[in-house]
Amino acid sequence: MVAAVLPAIVSFTPISQAAEWEFSPTLEFRTTYVDNVFLSPEDTAQSEIIYELVPRFTLDREASR
Repeated sequence: MVAAVLPAIVSFTPISQAAEWEFSPTLEFRTTYVDNVFLSPEDTAQSEIIYELVPRFTLDREASR
């Protein structure tokens, strides 16, 4: 029941409470070298380079109390 009430409370906050929102997007690129991808015995080990692109964002709000 609390989970259903909380979104209703958040969505009906008065407009008179002025707040400043800050949206900060980031994009991270990572490269990782793995010398034994499948944890195989040394004679059958395979290496690989892994590329990752990680999007993130933060949303901060500052308001007076």
